[in-house]
Amino acid sequence: MVENAGTFTASAAADSGLLTIGFGARGTGLNRGTMALAGAVWTETGTWRQTAGQLLLDDAQLTLTAASFNLPLELAGGVLSGDAVFTGLLRNTGGLILPGGVDAIGTIGVAGRFEEHVGAVIELEIGGTALNAHDRFVVTGAPGNAATNGSAALAGSLSVRQRAGFQFGPGDAVTPLITVSRIGTFAAIDLDTGFAPQPQVFLLSTGVLLGLDAALFADGFEAP
Repeated sequence: MVENAGTFTASAAADSGLLTIGFGARGTGLNRGTMALAGAVWTETGTWRQTAGQLLLDDAQLTLTAASFNLPLELAGGVLSGDAVFTGLLRNTGGLILPGGVDAIGTIGVAGRFEEHVGAVIELEIGGTALNAHDRFVVTGAPGNAATNGSAALAGSLSVRQRAGFQFGPGDAVTPLITVSRIGTFAAIDLDTGFAPQPQVFLLSTGVLLGLDAALFADGFEAP
């Protein structure tokens, strides 16, 4: 096992953008401190798990090797924030995912598969309908691997925060969570009380949409 309980940083400028963390085919890496990756490319073998602390990402790429696609990068606690693309299986069992970070807009992508368990939270900030005005969490498939099919299995909580005083108007809609296919639903949804009127949360077959009027959306939806 490789464990970080302090502070670990890697950046493209300082480390040529390449970071390989190998735990063996069935080995384990554990983070309960702070890991900050800026522009770094992290290739992992084995299983990586965070139980506390934070993983701070700035335009980073995290890839599970092909042999590890069925082993997760697991967020069991702490915070995952920033902008990044994961390739493989990302499993949130008890942590907080913040695309962009606190009071910052960003995108976290998963080229593979995502699982959110009871007790886990995704928090998304909405500051407008333009793509660069709201957080995005996007799950796509990894071609050629059945274990990474672009699905998002939802069972935890969704928190939607207002940014920069944005209010939804008639016809306004955002899709901050996009996936190839959605499985399950959120156990709880927390909408910022600053929204007036409060938007509705529409659970589509391919993600989550926020807006005021369900009649505008032809895809159909389920009540959360």
